[in-house]
Amino acid sequence: TTIVLGHARGVILLAGAMSGLDIHEYPPAEIKKAITGSGNAAKSQVQFMLTKLLRLKQAPSPADASDGVATALTCAMRLPFATALARTSR
Repeated sequence: TTIVLGHARGVILLAGAMSGLDIHEYPPAEIKKAITGSGNAAKSQVQFMLTKLLRLKQAPSPADASDGVATALTCAMRLPFATALARTSR
């Protein structure tokens, strides 16, 4: 499974780069901290907070969907800060 996921990740990163997209990567602990306030949060805690933050009736399903939504939300929350920081360091 690890090798297959590694290949898939490589293809996704290559396709994004070839399309001129900005690529953002976050370690799991950073995503958990952004969503729950704790880098050691359990998957169920991340799912719970996603439902609250996004005002959902239930957590995205399957669990991998919650991971993707949490990653996207982390990027959306971090990107304005990173952009502002880049502007000030010029």
